[in-house]
Amino acid sequence: MKLDRLLSIVVILLNKDRVSAKELASRFEVTTRTIYRDIDSINMAGIPIISYPGNDGGFGIMENFRLERHIFTEEDIIEVLSALKGMTGLIQSERIRSAADKFANMIEGKKNTDFFDDGIIIDINPWGSKSRIDSDFRTIYSAILSRKKLSFSYSDYNGKCSSRTVEPISLVFKAYSWYLYSYCLERNDYRIFRLSRIKKISVLKDTFTGKKKKYQSDYSIKPDTDITIRFKNSFETLISEFFPQSRIEKSADFSTITFKAQNEEWLYKILLGMGRDIEIVSPKSVRESFIKYLKEISSKYSST
Repeated sequence: MKLDRLLSIVVILLNKDRVSAKELASRFEVTTRTIYRDIDSINMAGIPIISYPGNDGGFGIMENFRLERHIFTEEDIIEVLSALKGMTGLIQSERIRSAADKFANMIEGKKNTDFFDDGIIIDINPWGSKSRIDSDFRTIYSAILSRKKLSFSYSDYNGKCSSRTVEPISLVFKAYSWYLYSYCLERNDYRIFRLSRIKKISVLKDTFTGKKKKYQSDYSIKPDTDITIRFKNSFETLISEFFPQSRIEKSADFSTITFKAQNEEWLYKILLGMGRDIEIVSPKSVRESFIKYLKEISSKYSST
């Protein structure tokens, strides 16, 4: 919709000194002529857009311009508040709380505290009492903001420990867990670390500069393997939670699902929790590897 595009252009210009018509046209998949018409519409709405000529030219919003409340709907503000409210429980940042207060003040007749007591609640804290992750999270978040390097001890999925020094880039909440996306100086490459496996973390005095590769939502730890399992229909809900993007093929008593897995041992532990009513169908190599895994467990309980 044109209105959505106009609002998006305003937000982009508020966050950049200047943007070319060509860049805006490419982003919104329209012609540059359409962008020029959009700029005229924004100017007519009372938002002062300045045009800069030359090779480095483009459009920008007049300096010191303040974004008025009427640009946002009440629903827009409530959605932003909901996200900020969820973050305050974990980061406990005065900056985030202050930002939430400013947005809450944009809604007439509402008190700031209204949006921290009810309505939409986003709680990304773990169940039960607060864990060590809370403290580590705030330490990492502070290092990201100050662009300081971190050092820590890390245990991978198989329990192998290593010492790492990284340039932290982003904290990522994905698949029910928090991760640190960073540039690892030991591996000279980008790596993602699960926070629950990070120990003895410390912020170094060294800072880092320069642009870094941004986290991509399709970031893959290592090549995927297509795995098919057969399970009793009563496990359908649980299976769907673990593999939400995969389609289940149903039958009378048992169903099958094919999905991509990045760590076979992680899958084995899930299957063990479901007992005898679930089975790896393919590939043969994973099935045989799981049998070996089961035998190793069984040998620990064999009578001597």
